[in-house]
Amino acid sequence: MRLPLRSQHRVEAMINLVAELGRRPMTVQQAADFLGMTHAGSKNYMRDLRHADLVAAHESTAGNVGPRAPIYHLTTDIQRIETFIADLKAQKPIPRNRTRYGTLLERAEKDPSRHLHVMQDDTHYQPPMHRFKPFRDGLVAALFGPAAGAHA
Repeated sequence: MRLPLRSQHRVEAMINLVAELGRRPMTVQQAADFLGMTHAGSKNYMRDLRHADLVAAHESTAGNVGPRAPIYHLTTDIQRIETFIADLKAQKPIPRNRTRYGTLLERAEKDPSRHLHVMQDDTHYQPPMHRFKPFRDGLVAALFGPAAGAHA
């Protein structure tokens, strides 16, 4: 079975999830809570386990109102589980390589033609400047004196 490339963290999380599924069946949300990640992230783990034929989805029989989340049960084929875990452990984890490209900030520092725009600095409302004559704040005037060219 060919497995997608994984980080060391993902391999450990997948092994922990398989072990927990061996103890109890889980929904995707329960897996997300167990792994400490989002619902969407745990769906990817369950999808990989489904493609490896390690889990099967069954409809929930809980008395919840509305659509019921499928409950995933681990296969009873011990050989298949052991093979999957051995394949996971045999993979060489791919470390995150930031040296090739660097972070966005590092790339912007190296190339002065790049402009790094930070959305936090954006103003969504530009105050109309034509309504009021610009003036110096009273506290600023008290501390630093009147503006240059201002009549006192």
